[in-house]
Amino acid sequence: MEEMKQKIIDVVEQYVEVDEDVPVDVKVKDDVKFGTVYGITVPVSKVKAEFDAENEAYMIGAQFVYDDETWEELKQETEEEEED
Repeated sequence: MEEMKQKIIDVVEQYVEVDEDVPVDVKVKDDVKFGTVYGITVPVSKVKAEFDAENEAYMIGAQFVYDDETWEELKQETEEEEED
């Protein structure tokens, strides 16, 4: 179970910062229709910025950032926080 949790964290961390102070919660339930069902709760402290090619804009969470100057400022803030 711990290996599965770590693999999930590794994938999710591509898009968000996982709060390592709060444990990942995995619940397993048997369902007549679907068989075994896993419910996974991952504590997120921050959503990472990414480029949305369809809208030609940068995104931080659900917020679009269209100009490069603002993006560079936000990117620099994110990098500084990661260094701390």
